[in-house]
Amino acid sequence: MYDMCVEAEDGDDDAYVFDLQDWMECTAIDYESDDGTLYYVGPKCSSNGEKINLGVFRDEYCTEAHDDGVFNDVYGMSLPYSSTNIVAENCISCTEADANNNGYYQDKELTEICDESYATSAKCETNLASNLAYPIEAGCEYIQRIEISSRGYVAPSSAFATTMAVIFGLATSGLAFVAYKMHMATKVRKINLNDDSAVV
Repeated sequence: MYDMCVEAEDGDDDAYVFDLQDWMECTAIDYESDDGTLYYVGPKCSSNGEKINLGVFRDEYCTEAHDDGVFNDVYGMSLPYSSTNIVAENCISCTEADANNNGYYQDKELTEICDESYATSAKCETNLASNLAYPIEAGCEYIQRIEISSRGYVAPSSAFATTMAVIFGLATSGLAFVAYKMHMATKVRKINLNDDSAVV
């Protein structure tokens, strides 16, 4: 994420200092309108769906959007991250080196966030086969589907599935009719024992 705090630009020590962590969940603004309406700030998707921004809302679940100007009226500053992305788009380093007591750095180690993210992620290490003894390729198909979806790929129509469903329905009905006819044909005839034709 970007820097956590946004300092007031006018140098006023009493001015509000914005801390992003305070607004990462739907949180009430310290303001109530004349009609008793409370306002909330929380994360939202940008209009194009490519960013996560902050916005002002009229409900405690942050679903009814409202004008961001309320935040400015209350805190004297425009709402940070209302148009810029909360999530940093640059890469972070996955290595860290801790200094020991003598000030010398130890060997670099993998950061916890990278270690956990990699362990739980889908993997397609096909192109790393020359560097790895046992490349994991279980996630290749899943990753390829995500790539195709992100490029606006539209799945083919479901005509084949509909055709197969109709064929299955007709075949089931036909077999049910044949089973009924066979059942009726093998039904035991009633014989009248009072009749002479019943004598063997």
